Amino acid sequence: MRQGRYDQAFPSIWLVVFVVVLGTKALAFSIQEGWQLVARAESGDQTALQTLIQAYQAQDPEAAAALGVLYLNGVVYPRDVAQAKEYFEWS
Repeated sequence: MRQGRYDQAFPSIWLVVFVVVLGTKALAFSIQEGWQLVARAESGDQTALQTLIQAYQAQDPEAAAALGVLYLNGVVYPRDVAQAKEYFEWS
């Protein structure tokens, strides 16, 4: 009887894992996409910046490198070389 409960719970656990992994992969950028978002953010596009931040929070190394460039150039934030270095090292 107990095994029946586990069998019912097990597929739902895999579904949650699948959705989390799929969602994380959906936010991962190619190098080209990352640079396109940097260019848009440098032009003042706040949506591009928010997209980069969300991808960084989802552990995307391309987004971290892109945010490092924005910090280094002082485009979106006051220039912060130390913060840029942290993003570059993480990515």
